[in-house]
Amino acid sequence: MNERAELCKLLNILVCSSDGELVSAYNKKVEILKEDRFAEGDKGYKAAKKLTKLYVLYEDFLNLSQVRKMQEADFSDIDNYLKQNNVDRAQELLDTYKDRSAAWHYFQAIVYYKKKNLNASYNQLSMAIRLDGQNPKYQDAMMKLKLLLNM
Repeated sequence: MNERAELCKLLNILVCSSDGELVSAYNKKVEILKEDRFAEGDKGYKAAKKLTKLYVLYEDFLNLSQVRKMQEADFSDIDNYLKQNNVDRAQELLDTYKDRSAAWHYFQAIVYYKKKNLNASYNQLSMAIRLDGQNPKYQDAMMKLKLLLNM
C-alpha cells in the first residue's frame, strides 16, 4: 500500500479524495487523537501510537506534494501553451527535455489527447502513473480517458 493510500485509510477517506479533503480530514483526526492520547489504558496508548503514525504519513505526503509542485513548475510554460491550444509549441518545448519524468509523460499525454491520438495519450499517461502512481491528477486524467476509450 502506498503512503497516500495508507494515510487515507487511517483518515477513513477515499484515496481519490482531493488534497484539500485529505488535509481537512487530517486536521480533524489530529484533534481527536490529541485528546484521546491522554485517556487511560489501552485507548490512550492506541491513540498516541496512531497519532505518531499519522504525523509520519502526513509529513511524507507533504514532502511528496512539494516535490510534485517543483517538478510541475518546470512545465508551467508547456501548461500555458496547452491551455492556449498552442499544441505545436508545447510539443517543441517537451522535445527539449532530456529527463522524461512522470510530469513530462503527463504533459505529453495531453499533447496527444489534444491531437486526438487517444491511444498514444493513454500510453503516455500509463507511463506517468508507473513513475508516480500516487499523483491524483494523473489518476483522475486516466479515469476520464478510460471513459472516453470505453475501458
